[in-house]
Amino acid sequence: MNITLKTIAFFCLCHLGTVLSGETGSQTILDSAAYHSPKDLDSTHTFLGKFLPKRLFLMLSEKDKYLTMRLLQQALETSPSYLDTKWNNLDNQHRGSILVYPVENLEGNKCRKFLVRFYINDEGTDVYGRACRINNEWQILD
Repeated sequence: MNITLKTIAFFCLCHLGTVLSGETGSQTILDSAAYHSPKDLDSTHTFLGKFLPKRLFLMLSEKDKYLTMRLLQQALETSPSYLDTKWNNLDNQHRGSILVYPVENLEGNKCRKFLVRFYINDEGTDVYGRACRINNEWQILD
């Protein structure tokens, strides 16, 4: 009986560690534990401010913006098409997801359309865009 409880406890702890680290199969989940204050948020502010309604943009914390843009860069580079990747800010319960579409060739550059979905105070908002890999980095075009 004791061995069974230890085995179950070990399994639960391993599973909990996997959940906390954000590893859930092929889906990536970033949480606010991964946040490090960025040096420059200008491009993030420009992109998000352009596409989000102002009242929702103002509700995003710097951490929300950072997690969104970090995950977007990661998803554009490595995520399979049509797989939701998610972020969650544990501090304010804001969350979001990113869905990338198949790679397209546009004027010799690798490009992908994407959907960024925000949940701010349980209100969902979608932002669509396109990014291309130019000079070895993803640049958001529209």
